[in-house]
Amino acid sequence: MNHGRHIETHSSLLFVFLSFTFPSYLCLYVSDVIRDQVAALHWIQENIGEFGGDPTNVTIFGQGQGAAFANVLMLAPMAKGTCAYTLIELTLINLEDG
Repeated sequence: MNHGRHIETHSSLLFVFLSFTFPSYLCLYVSDVIRDQVAALHWIQENIGEFGGDPTNVTIFGQGQGAAFANVLMLAPMAKGTCAYTLIELTLINLEDG
């Protein structure tokens, strides 16, 4: 939890936190969420140097719903060139164990 801090530095790393709320009943608006995330990635490309970051070395990370969006962003033509790496955290559920 970032408690309102949107940019943090740790040694040679610079973290920019993007947050979104995506209630399940808004599934028709997935394209809006993706468009917002792509716009944020373009903002990072244009401005991260002002914070000491390297626009050619941007990594996006997603967990849960964010992992699904990170997968989409890896493949989205409109996000091409906005990130060099993607980290995906998935949780596997074994339904046979009850």
